[in-house]
Amino acid sequence: MQIMWCWRCRMDIPMLDEDEAGQVWEQHNRGLVTLDLDSIRRIYDEYAGDRDALHKHLEFEREWGGVLREYRRITGFPETYPMALHHHRIAHYGPPCEWCGRPLRTPDAKLCGSCMKPVNRESGATWAAGGVGDYETLVG
Repeated sequence: MQIMWCWRCRMDIPMLDEDEAGQVWEQHNRGLVTLDLDSIRRIYDEYAGDRDALHKHLEFEREWGGVLREYRRITGFPETYPMALHHHRIAHYGPPCEWCGRPLRTPDAKLCGSCMKPVNRESGATWAAGGVGDYETLVG
């Protein structure tokens, strides 16, 4: 786990390495199996008298509860939107920009999405070009 800037969430967020992401996604559709008895009782008490809302909550819990709990166990961050976990993976981002420190938006990025400096592919870092002509010469 590593704290990195998330371009979609627009904040620093715990990002998972591939092993941790595997642990998190193993819990998909296992939410009710991993839920403790007290939590199940609390859910039933909270939705007493509203069967439709209870059904929706239990379906969400079945599909995503285990994923969100495992992410919180690993990172300590209380994520509530499970789809965000698809892009909270270190491997989806490039190295940090040499100028501003934010991760490149993709491993193949040609310029930093934050400071707009071009990336030097030979070193993997951004390159301070004297002008467009210099950059074109560098990347060929």
